[in-house]
Amino acid sequence: MIISMSVTFELKNRKWQNIVGLLSKPNTKILWTAILQHGYSWMMRQKHILAAEEIFLKHWFQVFNFDTTNSFGKSDVHIRDARLWLHAEDFEDVANRVQEQKRSTWKILISWHSMWG
Repeated sequence: MIISMSVTFELKNRKWQNIVGLLSKPNTKILWTAILQHGYSWMMRQKHILAAEEIFLKHWFQVFNFDTTNSFGKSDVHIRDARLWLHAEDFEDVANRVQEQKRSTWKILISWHSMWG
């Protein structure tokens, strides 16, 4: 097993909407933090996103994976309101929050998947 601990969390974006995410830590030491964002209007627990998370965990990353708002996931708002710039705003809000956390390492890798380019 690669994951030693996973914690579900909620945080608020700049519009006070809930963003639901998962922080997974490897069962080894943590050297880096990866922020993993799914593609436009999908969700964080898809197979290809989980495969990327597993690779990061194998290489000593803790992985911060989240559902953006206006997606099919657990975060607030409805898919009909999805806009690409809202995904970017959610990412900025999450990245700022990750950097504020004491458990975050100073080296942060950003990974974003999109089937639309």
